[in-house]
Amino acid sequence: MADVSTDRRVLIRSYALVFRMQRKLFKVDRWRLPFPGGLEIRAIVYAIVVLLADLILSRLVMIGPVTNKLPAPLHWVILPGLVVFCLVKLEVEGRPPHRVIASLFGWWIRPKYFIGLRHAARPGTRVPIQTLCFAPDWRGSRYRPAEIHGPTTVVCRYPANAHLKLDKHGKPEGNTMYLTDPSYRRLALEGNVIEIPAGMRLVIT
Repeated sequence: MADVSTDRRVLIRSYALVFRMQRKLFKVDRWRLPFPGGLEIRAIVYAIVVLLADLILSRLVMIGPVTNKLPAPLHWVILPGLVVFCLVKLEVEGRPPHRVIASLFGWWIRPKYFIGLRHAARPGTRVPIQTLCFAPDWRGSRYRPAEIHGPTTVVCRYPANAHLKLDKHGKPEGNTMYLTDPSYRRLALEGNVIEIPAGMRLVIT
């Protein structure tokens, strides 16, 4: 049994913590950089990004007058240097900040909902469906109750009859068609095609 006081085991959440290669810069031509362990390439990239962000912020109406009152060494050297130092030293579960930001941005722009491994809209959102197939099961081949709004096309593989309710004068009553299926015999090939125009609906009872 290991002694808790002398146990130096480290929890490794990712192999990236073990097999991680750091790209560092030690010399520029014949001039050796004054850093014992070298200068990481990402520190240079961070410095460029931070300086560009500082330049943009200094041009803004609300923030520019405040930052411009700072001494030039503090504004353009010390503060950006502290930010770059924190970014280089900061790690979130073994990942550098730029990877964490890229992951968060990717998660934000990617779809959050899937249906059958396909992207789907947020629950409660009404979106048109291109193709929707209803198939019978062991309980029978009758059509299931449904309400379909146009414009769309309905293909019936079993005999069906779509009709409108007529008033006493023989004119269509409302904008609803009703579907009845008197037979269980399957139709061949194309089946019955019912066109539902915009503003109409088909009710299967």
